[in-house]
Amino acid sequence: MLTLKTIVTMLLSLALALLLTPLIPQAASRTTEELADLIRMAEAVVEIEVLAQDQHSDARSGLPLTLTTARVRSSYKGTLSQGEQIVIETFGGKTGEQIVFAPGQARFEVNMIAVTALIAHPVEKGRYRVLGGDVGQIVIVPDANGKRIARRMWNQFSYYAADRESLTGYRAIRSQAIAAATMDELVKTIIATGKPVLEKPAQVPAASAALPQAVSAPQVLAVEPTGASLAYRVFIILGLTTLAWITIRRLR
Repeated sequence: MLTLKTIVTMLLSLALALLLTPLIPQAASRTTEELADLIRMAEAVVEIEVLAQDQHSDARSGLPLTLTTARVRSSYKGTLSQGEQIVIETFGGKTGEQIVFAPGQARFEVNMIAVTALIAHPVEKGRYRVLGGDVGQIVIVPDANGKRIARRMWNQFSYYAADRESLTGYRAIRSQAIAAATMDELVKTIIATGKPVLEKPAQVPAASAALPQAVSAPQVLAVEPTGASLAYRVFIILGLTTLAWITIRRLR
């Protein structure tokens, strides 16, 4: 039989769990966040230009899907060829008057240029998914001078580049944004050697703070109203705390 002290402990633990729930990041699980690993595992690595987007629902779950039609600009790995049109499936999208944002998913917009690590859809022929979600997406954007910059949507570029002043002969570089030409060389090197090591002298990474936003912020981040959800949590927490306080008073 549960004692009063055990019941009080359970009530306080539940209240604490409800209080901390909004603070826990709701992100998709990932096998790896390293670009080199994703490139090795991907069936295709291509630079694409987004042409159009359509909203659909998954036949089994009813969850909203976004189907992005894109043209292959160049291919690093796989059988996709330049000029070929493909469809990329991502979870989330518009449903009625709301936009559902799925954390951890790649996000595309019309006219976007991006390098993506792709895997074939398990059922739909000619349809692909981005390996690792936003980890497998690199957006190409111009800087203030019109120079092409490559920016990872999640995590950073992590690689080694030759450096004569270093004791080891190489310099470790970590940056969210680098020159697109450096990214191009890095992807080709990983595919050829399996290692993120550039034999050319290191270039200074681009300052990500000076870059324009690659993707606009979603209009709606969740389906449930945030205000109502928060008020409900506060009400439950106050109720549980009051009940625990009354029980403690009776124990004394």
